[in-house]
Amino acid sequence: RAMNEPSFTEVPVVDLSAVVLHRHDITAHPAARAVAAEVAAACSEWGFFQCVGHGVPKDVVRDFDAAMRAFFSASREHKVAVGRSATNSRGYFDDELTKQTPDWKECLDVGQPWGSAIDGVNQWPTGPGLEQFRPAIERYYEACRELAETLLCVCAAGLGLPQNYFDKEMRSGKGHTSYIRLNHYPPCPDPAPSEWGTGEPPPGVGHLGINKHSDAGCVTVLRQYVDEPASLQVLHNGQWRRVLPHPDSFTINIGDMMQVWSNDRYVAPLHRVLAAREAERFSAPFFYNPPHEALIAPVPTTGRPGYTPLGWGDFRRRRFQGDFADTGKEVQIADWAVSSTQARL
Repeated sequence: RAMNEPSFTEVPVVDLSAVVLHRHDITAHPAARAVAAEVAAACSEWGFFQCVGHGVPKDVVRDFDAAMRAFFSASREHKVAVGRSATNSRGYFDDELTKQTPDWKECLDVGQPWGSAIDGVNQWPTGPGLEQFRPAIERYYEACRELAETLLCVCAAGLGLPQNYFDKEMRSGKGHTSYIRLNHYPPCPDPAPSEWGTGEPPPGVGHLGINKHSDAGCVTVLRQYVDEPASLQVLHNGQWRRVLPHPDSFTINIGDMMQVWSNDRYVAPLHRVLAAREAERFSAPFFYNPPHEALIAPVPTTGRPGYTPLGWGDFRRRRFQGDFADTGKEVQIADWAVSSTQARL
């Protein structure tokens, strides 16, 4: 089924300068409080926004961009040497499933330095042109982590909570389990039409770069490029809307765990990436994820809980199993919705 789609739409663009300046006491400064209100409105209405004035140094972004392109320009031999496996989600792959449907992309995942039993350990590629790859990626990872921490403070303030409310959640156990995904979308000889509806395209209709999904974690910090195809679409009010990247911005979206924390005040939107026939595209989401030991439940300022407590480690493990191989129905936060759990009793 096809859906009418406006060519582009501007998701909200939020200037974070006041929040970055007053990071340690957002609620005490009117300008920072106003930004928090803007972010809360964007998270409720769209689950998506673009941020400028984010404070990430330009040289960190420049070096990261060069490192990503150097990796994907490397020989296949150097890429598959760091290939991921069923027991290590960190590394290179070009065979991911989203909603049990293959994506048209190749990727490299790099996570927190200490690794874990659930996610595995980082694998660093080597070879000609990759000498600066690791330091560039590690600097960028830390910059994204700092920005994501600030965004969580803003989200907490928007829910009427102390801005550091989520700190105890993100620092419990062995700490956060965030990771960067480097994406390369090669030209696709058979792209699905941009107006394709909410279902996955059947054989013969064409491919999507990434099939529709919501992100599993707390918030996502996405690097997009203004000089490449604007292929990211978000489902908003029943229509697919393209996200046209704003210069010097990051695209931010809410993940499933934040939707649970916010008791559905903030929405983790379905989104997807179109494949392009003639142009390649790069992107890089940073997924800010809780510790595996974290138990996620609606916060006390949001009224009667709509979800039963959810263990992030189990959720993450089951979601990765569905991405790596076709293991049946993909796990969703709706499985922990109060109405769903009551129905199983």
